[in-house]
Amino acid sequence: MIVNKTHPEIIASRRAKGITYLTLMEKYIYFPKQVCHFLGISKEKFIHFDNDGASWSMFINNDPDGFTVTYDKGFKIASRALAAMIQRSTGREFGSRFYVKKTSSKKGEAIVYEIMTKAEVIIPKNKKKVKTSQ
Repeated sequence: MIVNKTHPEIIASRRAKGITYLTLMEKYIYFPKQVCHFLGISKEKFIHFDNDGASWSMFINNDPDGFTVTYDKGFKIASRALAAMIQRSTGREFGSRFYVKKTSSKKGEAIVYEIMTKAEVIIPKNKKKVKTSQ
């Protein structure tokens, strides 16, 4: 395998510092651009979710029965009903971020990703750059 600056894991680590997460909003689920590269999410793919109580997982494939994604500085699944289901089952507030972890499981040929509903994603804020006089 060739690893260079176009490798999905390298792209994902540039801005997210290696953090793979999704954000639960009231009307949609948001995937940052770098995470989309890492997970292989694109407009041509569909995302499927699996739920067992507060446990959630997802996989991505070409089956149109899955949720479609739209692009706006990252990919979104515009589904108020899905967002509400995740919010109710996890007890987390809208605006919460969830880690997404690759598993060794597969659904057909698709890799299954676990949505870590118990862990809180904390993204360090960048320090403001202070302009110095010369």
